[in-house]
Amino acid sequence: LTVDVTSDGHGDSVRTMSDGSSMFIQPAECEMTIDDFRRRLRGQTTAHDDRRTNLDINSRPILTDSISSVPSASKKIPDESVVYYSRQNDCLRKEIPDLYKAFPPGIAWAEEALGPEQPLDAVNLWVGNERAVSSMHKDHYENLFYVASGEK
Repeated sequence: LTVDVTSDGHGDSVRTMSDGSSMFIQPAECEMTIDDFRRRLRGQTTAHDDRRTNLDINSRPILTDSISSVPSASKKIPDESVVYYSRQNDCLRKEIPDLYKAFPPGIAWAEEALGPEQPLDAVNLWVGNERAVSSMHKDHYENLFYVASGEK
């Protein structure tokens, strides 16, 4: 899997830099097995997370290119980093096809609303825990969103 890694769970967000300018920050990306991702995700705790008392994301450190510049097999991700899976462009069918096969071929009420002749352009998956944060955004296409556990 190509997994997103941040120091605080805030990827794809605007940060105020030390010079006062604003910059759009993307998460570092790291290749890991599904088992490694699951183990790391389950091992994350809120012990390093000060979100509940400090809502200023600009005061938090940003991972540098040190992760991105190292070959995937030898990357050392800091233990306190937040990992989450957030791919686009049909990731479920392309990157995890065996998992995609576990889903039903269609959703009756969605087909009724969108029309059965409307093929799926993409099937994406987002997996994270309470430390991973999705910034407020607007998708420019029709989509369905399902939360298996937790909240968005």
